Formats: sequence, C-alpha cells, structure tokens
Amino acid sequence: MGIVSATALGLLLLQAPAQTPNPGSATPSVPIRQATDAFKAGSDAYAKGDLRAARLHFEQAVRLAPGVSAAHSALGSVLLATGENAAAIRELDRALHLSPDNQTALLSLSLAFAVTRQDRLAAGTLHHLLTLTPSLDAVTPRDIALPLATSLDAAGDLPGAEALLAHATAAAPNDATLLDALGTVQAHQKNFSLAEETLTRALQVDSTLASAAFHLGSVQLETHRPAQAAAALGRACALDPTRTAYTLQFARALVESHREPEAITALENSLATLSPSASSAVDLRYRLALTYQAAEDPAHALPLFAEVLRLRPNDPELLINTGLAHVQTGDAVGGIPFYLRALKLSPADPTLHENLGVAYLQQSNLDQALAQFRAGLALDPDSPQLHYDLALALKLKDDLVAAIPEFNRAAALDPSLPDPPYTLGILYMQQSRLPEAAASFERALTLRPDNGEGWATLGSVYRQLNEPEKAITALERAIALTPEQPSPHITMAAILAAQGKKEEAAAERRIAAGLTRVAINRQKANFGLDSGSVLLKRGQVKEAILQFESAISADPGSAPAHTALAAALEQAGRKAEAAEERRKAASLTSGPPATAPQSSPPATP
Repeated sequence: MGIVSATALGLLLLQAPAQTPNPGSATPSVPIRQATDAFKAGSDAYAKGDLRAARLHFEQAVRLAPGVSAAHSALGSVLLATGENAAAIRELDRALHLSPDNQTALLSLSLAFAVTRQDRLAAGTLHHLLTLTPSLDAVTPRDIALPLATSLDAAGDLPGAEALLAHATAAAPNDATLLDALGTVQAHQKNFSLAEETLTRALQVDSTLASAAFHLGSVQLETHRPAQAAAALGRACALDPTRTAYTLQFARALVESHREPEAITALENSLATLSPSASSAVDLRYRLALTYQAAEDPAHALPLFAEVLRLRPNDPELLINTGLAHVQTGDAVGGIPFYLRALKLSPADPTLHENLGVAYLQQSNLDQALAQFRAGLALDPDSPQLHYDLALALKLKDDLVAAIPEFNRAAALDPSLPDPPYTLGILYMQQSRLPEAAASFERALTLRPDNGEGWATLGSVYRQLNEPEKAITALERAIALTPEQPSPHITMAAILAAQGKKEEAAAERRIAAGLTRVAINRQKANFGLDSGSVLLKRGQVKEAILQFESAISADPGSAPAHTALAAALEQAGRKAEAAEERRKAASLTSGPPATAPQSSPPATP
C-alpha cells in the first residue's frame, strides 16, 4: 500500500473545515488571506483529482501560514495520498505539534503509520483520536478501515479491529473485502463459528475473492475439518495460483485428509513455476519433504531436506525432521548427527530428546537411549510417550522391575494409548502373571480392536487360564483379522481337542498346516525374487530367470515374481513368453484376493 484513495483523502480534508487558515480576526493580514486562498485552491484542485496542483497550493499555504495546523494537515494528507509517507508523517507531526487535538491530522497520521506498518504507533494515534471523538464514522471507508484494522490487529487490539471493521461492514454490507477482513479478525480471536459465517458471506458476495476462500479454509483447518478445508483452499489456489501461502495451506489440508499424493502434486506444480532460489520455493520444498515424510516415503524427503538445510542450517525443526527421515529409513547412524545439532540449538526441547533416544534405541545403544529419555522426562515429567519409551528401553535391558512402573505411568497419563497396556500384557505373560496379562490385553484391544496378533495372544492367555469359551471368542477374532496366520488355528485345535471335539480340532490343524505351507512357500518365493533381482542387475539373465521361475513355482500367485520374470525374459529376447508373464501378473493384480479357509464363521465384533 502507500497510496490513499481520492475518496479517503477527501474525507480526511473535510474533517475540520473550521481549521482553514484563518486566525479569526476581522481584518486578516495579507499572508493569511493568501494562505486561505491557497488552501481553498488546493481543496478545489484535489476535488478535481489534481493531486500535483493540490500539493503545490498546500505547500504555498504552509509557507504563508507556517503556524496554522490545518495547512500542515492538508499537505500531509496529500503527501500520504501520493505515497510520500515519510514526508507526510513529518507534516502531520507538525500539524499536531501546533494543535494536538486536530482530528483530521490524527486520523491522517494514524493512517500513515498503518500504511508504513508502524502498527503500535498507528494504534496509539487512533486510540487518542477516539478519546476526542468516539464515533467510528470517520474510519468507515474501506481505504481507511482496512489498514487501520490491520494495525490494530498486529498491535494486539483485536476487539478494536473487530469493532472498526464491523462498523465499516454495517455501512457497506456487500463489500466482500471488508467482510473478509472482519472474518479474519474474528478468527484471530478464536471466534471460529462467527468467522466462518462472515467469510462464507464474503464469498457469497464475491465468489472470486481468493483471500476469503483461503481464510475460510484456514478456519476449517483450525477446527479440525480438513476435508472441508481442502475444498476451500483448493478454490483459493485455483483463483490465485501465484500465492505460495495458499498452496502450502492447501497441501497441509490434503495431508490431514490423508490425500498425500494430491498434496505432492500440488506442491510440485507450484514449485515448477518458481525460481529455485526464491524464498517461497524453499518453503514449498520443505513442505514437500514433510509431505513425503507423512506419506511414509522418507527416502524422497531426504534430498529435499538437504536442499533446504543448505539455506537454513540452523533451523532446529528442520534438523529434527531431517534426523527423523534418516531414522525412518533405518539409518539411525545418519540421523543422530542432525539431532545433536538441533540439541545444541534447542537443549530444552523434550521431544528432541525423545527422538534422539529413539535413534539410539534403533542402534541398540540402550544406555544413550535411556539417558535421552530421562533428560526428556526431566523437562516434561508428564509425557506419556517418554515414559513409554523409557519403559521400552528398560525392558530391552531386561530390567522388568523398573520397566513395569514406567509402562503403568504411561498408561495412566494417557489412557487412550494402546501400546503401554499391550506391552504390559506381554511382560505379565512372560512372568506368568496371567490374570494381569489378560486384563492388560483386554484394555489394549478395547483401544485397538483391529490387532489380530493381540487377539491371538489373548486367546492363548485365556486358554492357560482355563477359560476356553473366552479363548475361542478371542481366537475367532484373531482368525477374522489375520486369516493368513496359522498360530490361532493351532491354539484353537488344542482347545477343541481338550473339549473332546476331535473332528473340529483335526480341521483346525489341517488349516494351520496349510497356512504354514503357504508361509514357507512365500518365504521361498521372496528369496527367489530377491536373488533373481540381484542377478539381473549383474547381467546374469539366465541365472535370474531360473530364480524367478523358482519363485513362481513356490508361489504361483505372486504378481511381482511374474513381472520380474517378464523383464528377464524380455532381456533374453523371449518376447512372447515375456508378454504371457505380464498377462499373468496383470490378472493376478486385478483379481480378487485369496482367502484362507475357515474352520467356523468369525465371531461378530
């Protein structure tokens, strides 16, 4: 900004007509009469839109009557309108030095401070004006209301900004820009429902106002409605694809809606339009790296993090995320240096100590892991995740006496976490504390009912507690969730045999044997597929073909094995056979998934 519109300036100049240079004497001196004439000529020139002439006349009025506040105020207002902000502020200061209660000068000066983003000065000057005239009518026009409200908002006077904008929108109810600004201030005050209503109205007035769509989407994102937010933010990006902030927020909403591929596409498309060295391009690359990380693809995130780190080497959050990406790829050794660099910058960050401890844990460096978890707890003693991590490290050190209280502490601090009670169940089972194990598993499975392995383990515990009906129910849940696992069928067979149900027990054993063969064959197939891939990379095509054929022999339903064999046959020049293998792979990919045989229908959850 920096230019005040003609309408706004006109209102400023008309605030105090009685302040026209005139000492009030019956026979004014010649300079005063000339100053008055110059002031009137300046006003007439301004009314015709001739700001250059207005400025010359007001400068003449100031020279002729330097002690008259109104002349300085008028000149300052014109200078503000032409974007000469520093000169405008000087003139308006002189006007107020001569007449501290000059309301026209106060309003112009507050606007000048707002235009130059001296927000606290703008707010202070406006507050002084409102002590003289509490009416907001003078600040109703958009070109005055918007910059002043922005300064009030930035200076922390959110209620004042809202009141100013509400008054302006009442006078202009169909001004979408004012409605957008009002909704934004309401959102800053956490009045999200009212903000959403106001921003929706702004878009109803002007459906092409990109900023209103952006602010609406941001409110919806803040109130945990990412799907709605993504729709509004996508609209903002479509209306103004040049705004990086819109794309960044849109990508965030897509990620929170679990639509990471769309977020990646949006970010990459936006990046393609920018110079790689632009600061906004750096922000986009960072968000893209975070999006790959959220999509569980840390390998693609790492080079992007490295690019951003070259420009922001001392950003703790960036260092932490880079370290995390290394750990996610299994490279804890590579991640630890980034965590240590971040720790020097943010030594009091408990989450950073936790992440570093997890990296040490991945390296089986239990002593260092314990030290980091304890350092994190010293900073945040009520962190359930840190207590759980500490308990896990103690368990790995076989210090169960110390581990169990930490698991219990984690579960007490956050009863919604399923991992602490599940791990406690394992420990109690290992200690033959079966009733406590069963209770812990029951609590964990209430929180995560889709844990098939957990149901199988609980069924085994119930069997040992001689509660066969509970065991059967748990095992049926396990079989329904993990139909490829033989172990629940083996436990079920043992229970049925103990009940004298020999035929049912034999049927369960047959199912278990079949699943075991499938698992063994799948292992053989994976081995053949991996070996063949290595041989093919070495150029040993014939040997690779043999390995791929071995994989298919072990698991004829493996689409990756047929695809790999097709590639090897293609290299060997056996194009017809390669095409047939591709056809088989395609049919396996598109066909319905195989299901394991069941001894009985799964229990209804």
